[in-house]
Amino acid sequence: MRRRSKSSEYPTHFISGYVHHRVPIFQLHPDFVYLFLQALCFYREKLGLRILGYVVMPDHYHLLLGFPQDVCVSDFLRDFKSYVGKQMIERLKTQGESQLLEHFRLSRARKQHRDASFGLFQPDNDDRVIYSEKFFKQKLNYVHNNPVRKGLVGAAADYPWSSCKSYLTGNANPIRLDPWS
Repeated sequence: MRRRSKSSEYPTHFISGYVHHRVPIFQLHPDFVYLFLQALCFYREKLGLRILGYVVMPDHYHLLLGFPQDVCVSDFLRDFKSYVGKQMIERLKTQGESQLLEHFRLSRARKQHRDASFGLFQPDNDDRVIYSEKFFKQKLNYVHNNPVRKGLVGAAADYPWSSCKSYLTGNANPIRLDPWS
């Protein structure tokens, strides 16, 4: 069952998002994972988000985020995906990746000059409210085991773009996690 949240009535959310046409952009450009995670950390500082878990797969991502009451989840997602997408598109342009860029060209006509010509992420998201510690642990387990289910690694802790290793070791690499409360 899909639920979209218009407000932050509940503090913790399980969010999934996808790259347009399921292009494995994070596998083709692993440096984009750092850009994605750095932007997540930026929004943690700017909005007071709590980063509770994540995985960045080749063509999608899953996030477990805590939101302050005054932060609208849909506004965050719009701004976050727009910022990260623009950064990645600009890098693809700079690197002359015209063939890859064509996968992200939007088919609709621009109404204004400032309207985007490219879109890296699909506009919709899956957003589910975490309503209990049991549900949180279930989703965290799902997030951490996603690379194993997809055949990318043999063990969840071996996948570098996941919070799994941080949970196991307490290490803040590549980003610091916030405690579940």
